[in-house]
Amino acid sequence: MAQMKTKYKLDLDTSMVEEKFNNLKEIMMNEETKVFQYVIIYHPVEEEKSSEMAMNGFLIADSRDDALVKLGILIPVERRADMDGVEVLIRPF
Repeated sequence: MAQMKTKYKLDLDTSMVEEKFNNLKEIMMNEETKVFQYVIIYHPVEEEKSSEMAMNGFLIADSRDDALVKLGILIPVERRADMDGVEVLIRPF
């Protein structure tokens, strides 16, 4: 198999990555903190258009309510005007 040549060299600062990992590990060791999986779906007002998944992922929060507040910030301002067309699904991971 031929080796691919690149112009760019990826130079990672491993100490920074290790620090971020340790910070995340410390947060996760806190018994009050939980990981939630979420998906935000936009339902169109016009029936001929289909729904679209806007974003999905994971977040860390103390409770389900805290997670919903954090997710509310992720919804674009133009979509907040018509929250009837926005569906947020969340579950503990």
